[in-house]
Amino acid sequence: MRFHYTLCIEINHMKRKGAIQMLLDKTISVDQLIQLAADAQKEYRQFDQGAVDRVVEAMATAATDQAEHLATLAHEETGFGNIKDKTTKNLFASQTIYEYLKDKPSVGIYERDEANKIYKVARPIGVIAALIPMTNPTSTVISKVLNALKARNSIILSPHPRAEKGIIETAKILNEAAVKAGAPDGLIQVLVSPTLEKTQELLHHEGIGLNLATGGTPMVKAAYASGNPTIGVGGGNTPIIIDEGADLAFVAKTIVDSKTFDYGVICSSDQHIITLKSMEDEVKEALKDAKVYFLTPEEAQKIDELIFLKPGVKNIDVVGQPAHKIAKMAGIDTPEDTTLLLGYAPEDVSIESCFTREVLGPVLGFHLVDDFDGAVNKANDLLDQEGKGHTSVLFSNNQDHIEKYGIEVNCSRNLVNTQGVLGSIGAITNLPPSLTLGVGTEGGGSLTHNVAYEDYFNTVYVAFGE
Repeated sequence: MRFHYTLCIEINHMKRKGAIQMLLDKTISVDQLIQLAADAQKEYRQFDQGAVDRVVEAMATAATDQAEHLATLAHEETGFGNIKDKTTKNLFASQTIYEYLKDKPSVGIYERDEANKIYKVARPIGVIAALIPMTNPTSTVISKVLNALKARNSIILSPHPRAEKGIIETAKILNEAAVKAGAPDGLIQVLVSPTLEKTQELLHHEGIGLNLATGGTPMVKAAYASGNPTIGVGGGNTPIIIDEGADLAFVAKTIVDSKTFDYGVICSSDQHIITLKSMEDEVKEALKDAKVYFLTPEEAQKIDELIFLKPGVKNIDVVGQPAHKIAKMAGIDTPEDTTLLLGYAPEDVSIESCFTREVLGPVLGFHLVDDFDGAVNKANDLLDQEGKGHTSVLFSNNQDHIEKYGIEVNCSRNLVNTQGVLGSIGAITNLPPSLTLGVGTEGGGSLTHNVAYEDYFNTVYVAFGE
């Protein structure tokens, strides 16, 4: 360790107290949390692969058993999304991500390249600090904890205050399962009632080996400014290009399924529909068949005024709400089965509007262009405003267009003929399953890929001479 404390009496007392009880203790300092996590990790890093895998399996099983319970807590506490989809997200973390992890080596030499005489060794990072957002709180905890402990680290969770109860409950369930499976008590900690000052202290602390920052842009930037190694993910603003020849019924259903999932709180959810002027009528017809409501200019202005309280400030009360409810909040009558609210976007996308920016709810912008080159340019113009480096989607059967899109659109995940949400996280594509999506240097990050367990340990290269 790079730091030293004279906290022996306090630490020994807290160890007797037990980590599950400590999760509810608001008096524990950041120094003490890190010392407890470091002590537990020092023991845990000696575990062999079988022992580690038993711990991870136990946590995944416990999280699966409690998936609906945790989804209910998250929904009741935040008011965002819906229990059904939050349960699905929890199960994605506890089952899909676990299935990806379970047979992967993470202890000692995990890869031998005899031909090139190079071995790869997994070395734990140590203590990880993880910012947990209010939009996907319980699923993010499950994902990050499984990955962290698979790599023989300990982890300290810093919850968004609006989602703290659900995050603490998730941590308790995972910690209890880990301890029963033989893990040392203290590997999973929570910074209870985090203030901005305490969170900053955690991120900057010299005892932290890695910051994992998932949340709003200010907190992600703060993590990168901490001086500690950081993996951060920023907001999205997903453009959806509909090309000539696409199956419009499939396109409409796919967009609706994606943007209505948990009512749009996942940052890769579809945000802007871009299509050719020549296709306007048929695209609108397909979307209307999928219960999408096209706003009149007057209604669009009402929605804009509801969402943007003032320049740069979005209304949190619309986050993760169904389309009909958002319309009602703006004084607009829509059918109760309305899936999405769609408004024509201004030609100049630098104008701040809910039809040019990310909205974590079922509200999208509709953009018309002359040709496919114009669609690619429009996508990049939107990403320049917000969401660069994150995710985009193209519906097309034209191979030349697919390749041009893949090369030129400024995102880390350029998806083809699939959902923005489930496609980006690897649920229905062959991307590594993850709820932490890299945005690359374009988005102010360091990684472009879906963050997976390999990012939770250091790789040591053992290289032989010729």
